[in-house]
Amino acid sequence: MASQSPKTLAEERSAQSNTRAWTRITSDEPVKLAHGGTQIGLQVCDESYGGIGLIAPADIPLEVNQPIMLSYRGAPMRGTVKFVCAIDDQKQRFGVEWAKYSPPSPAAGSSGSCD
Repeated sequence: MASQSPKTLAEERSAQSNTRAWTRITSDEPVKLAHGGTQIGLQVCDESYGGIGLIAPADIPLEVNQPIMLSYRGAPMRGTVKFVCAIDDQKQRFGVEWAKYSPPSPAAGSSGSCD
């Protein structure tokens, strides 16, 4: 997978202006990322129906289009990294688009009803 150099926060904000599909809100909910066999707590910048903006330590390798698993509101959540930008030498901001929900298919021979 080709690595893209991180954008600065100002470059990312400029690129995102007026392109968001959902309204963003702030949150204090804990979010954890499984990395190297440990759970790392992440700071939430903002969230929406479609995704979440997070701050992570700069030494965690993140790439655009990377699938990611987070623990959010006590549930496992799948998503895709959509952008990564350096804040400083210690921190980076990244955005995750939530994976689309796909309900399980009914078992073969089942009508799928509750009757």
